[in-house]
Amino acid sequence: MSSQPLHPNLSWTSEGNPISQQFNDVYFSNEHGIEESHYVFLKHNQLPQRFLKAKRSFVIAETGFGTGLNFLNTSHAFLQHAPAHLTLHFISFEKFPLSVSQLQQAHQNWAELAPLTHELQANIPSCQHGPHRLTMANGQIILDLWYGDVNETITQVSKNTQVDAWFLDGFAPAKNPGMWQTNLFQAMATLSKPSTTVATFTAAGFVRRGLIDAGFSMQKVKGFRHKRDMLQGHFQSPSPTDKLIVGAIKQTPRETRIAIIGGGIAAAQSLLSIEQRGLKADVFCDEKDFGHGASGNPQAALYPLLSPFNPELTQWFIQAFYFAKQRLRQVYQQQPFAMENCGVLQMAFDEKSAQKIQHMVAQYQHLLPLRHVDANTASNLSGLSQTQAGLWLPDGAWIHAQAYTQACFKVAAASMTAYHGIHIEHITPEAGQWRLIDQHQHPYGPYDKIILAQGANSVDLTQTQHLPLTPVRGQLSMTPTSPALKTLKTVLCAKGYLTPASSQQHCFGASYQRQTTDTHVKLSEHLTNIDKIQHSFAGNAWISALTTDDLQGRVAYRMTSRDHLPFAGPLTSAPGVYLLSGLGSRGFCSAALTAESLIANMMNEPSPLTQAQWQRLQPERHVKQEHGRRKQQKQ
Repeated sequence: MSSQPLHPNLSWTSEGNPISQQFNDVYFSNEHGIEESHYVFLKHNQLPQRFLKAKRSFVIAETGFGTGLNFLNTSHAFLQHAPAHLTLHFISFEKFPLSVSQLQQAHQNWAELAPLTHELQANIPSCQHGPHRLTMANGQIILDLWYGDVNETITQVSKNTQVDAWFLDGFAPAKNPGMWQTNLFQAMATLSKPSTTVATFTAAGFVRRGLIDAGFSMQKVKGFRHKRDMLQGHFQSPSPTDKLIVGAIKQTPRETRIAIIGGGIAAAQSLLSIEQRGLKADVFCDEKDFGHGASGNPQAALYPLLSPFNPELTQWFIQAFYFAKQRLRQVYQQQPFAMENCGVLQMAFDEKSAQKIQHMVAQYQHLLPLRHVDANTASNLSGLSQTQAGLWLPDGAWIHAQAYTQACFKVAAASMTAYHGIHIEHITPEAGQWRLIDQHQHPYGPYDKIILAQGANSVDLTQTQHLPLTPVRGQLSMTPTSPALKTLKTVLCAKGYLTPASSQQHCFGASYQRQTTDTHVKLSEHLTNIDKIQHSFAGNAWISALTTDDLQGRVAYRMTSRDHLPFAGPLTSAPGVYLLSGLGSRGFCSAALTAESLIANMMNEPSPLTQAQWQRLQPERHVKQEHGRRKQQKQ
């Protein structure tokens, strides 16, 4: 993995504009930043006029996000002039991402952009290498922020990406020569098509020649105000030296008929991604309403899976966590539900777990607002006495899982036709489409695309029976609050977890049982859940409040994978059928980004993931892994 990005060292002009100490250069004109952005990048890419001619989405890619001025200025023009059906997809690369406080200071003079600056600041991702997706303006604007050196990260952009306009920005070539490389110009060409335009403030000869060699037709034009020249051009033909250039990717049309099978969080997040694109889907749910199975619990803890031994897995979950939080806020604003941004304390319970916590804080504290806390601090944060040290994640939360799932469906209600009490037993191909057959042998469809988001039933269909997904029983225990427990303020995690009270009730657990299909609540598993808490928090008087008296329970099955990553993507043996499953016990953390990635792939759009990340989610990845193991054994 490449070195992690760092926030820039800045100084500030008397007008409140930032100056980079690394490059000794300004981010934008002291007096005319917005005007310069409009002149160089919008005017010379023929925007916003081209928005009116675009069919479904318009893709802009930028080198050097900086303060976000070009993005904000373009988004403002887009919302003013673009037709309602159009989506702006803005991809930007940044090696030194500004912190939230730095952005707030830089944005304070742009009153006309205030609604957009506030939304950007509220959703800015962690300072982690790689891509981060933000959806804004009710889904009409998608921002993919790629943190890291552009010459490295641009090669990881999905092959579905076809850029309509390039904003070639960044600090001046003389001060930042590391960015303006031949590799960058060639990578731009691989993501371009014959109608792609490019504009840049510089007129440096090597930049013009590099773009021409990559296949762009370039010309000098009058620069902004006192600047003599700048460059504009368009992609003319593939470079003869670059064999990676591909033709235009055809976007999937809006009239595509889509079916979603499932009624839990995976189906709900898929529908939200569909709704934000102005699409519609038929949703088939076994139950009378949405939010059952593993998505039906009264409380679910929301925090990323952190592993001191698997940084790639951790990186995925941190990306997923921040996208999940973003989705959570967007849904809550329209359909409020029970939740609390109370933070999560992951507590040590023995020497090994204490060392693990210390390693995780050291590894990931630059990516998340993690900190190591002693027992006294943990006691103050949680509201309950603690005898061990722990890891404090203030961004963690608990949510009413069922209420949130149902709220997602309500937000996207206008984009779906719901079929409740329908169990799909078969899907059959029919002239390039798919027909669904329910338990009464009634047919539905045909459909162009099917999304299988069935949770524990994910391997019930013929097309998915071969996949290595395992349903695991989990029994949640629920106890009435008491004087000993009611002061709990945060989610506590160790071998088990315990939530603050909601509706005078705490949740704790959960059990983890394989090779069973039983759905009955068992006393033995209540005792297991109590034992986990007693072992995790030994020495604290409050644990005696957890007894089998007045306990309630709930059983659900989560679908798990061997490598702890979800299964998401097309089934190679069933063209047009997509799977979203294997969310495990972190489903409310990973479902949103997994669904967004799947829908982007299904619609032939730029992905919120790197190419390598997307490949690691593929449903048939185990086939390739097994093939690789056999090949190594033969060698």
